[in-house]
Amino acid sequence: MSNNLLSLAGWTFLPNLVTGWVQTFWYGLTIRAGDPKPQPGTPRFNLHRRRIHIIVISAYLLYTIYEADWNIRMTGDFYQDLGVPHSATDREIKSRFRRLAAIHHPDKVSSSSPSAEGYFVHLKLAQDTYSIQQNDSHTNASDQRSSGGSIVRRFGITLSTGCSRSFLIMAWQR
Repeated sequence: MSNNLLSLAGWTFLPNLVTGWVQTFWYGLTIRAGDPKPQPGTPRFNLHRRRIHIIVISAYLLYTIYEADWNIRMTGDFYQDLGVPHSATDREIKSRFRRLAAIHHPDKVSSSSPSAEGYFVHLKLAQDTYSIQQNDSHTNASDQRSSGGSIVRRFGITLSTGCSRSFLIMAWQR
């Protein structure tokens, strides 16, 4: 929550503040000594301010995207946490989870630190997530079959393939 408030404050105040600093620095570099600087409110000043503001906002947006990407990359994924390849089967995931659970279970760890319990909960979440994904992929594969005496499930409607083909097509198009 505090990170979101900090980001909001950054997007609210920093671009205008930095735009003013950059404009002052820009005028210091580009206007020769003795020449008058554009006064605030003049068309030239406003044009420079808009252009500099666009550059500052673009740079801050790129930084925000880079920071979000870096945070996502640092969190890793559940496959890494469980120590299994991305092509692991449901059986391999369950096996690896059981081994890690036996090692890191809060009842078996000598120290009752919150980090040990948090790590175990994280491992359980990883195992549950991939178990659900595996079950969903099997369900989706069975949903796709529509030949023979199989059952077709679309949008929460379960139909036997003995139903008329036009009804199935209408259900698919909804």
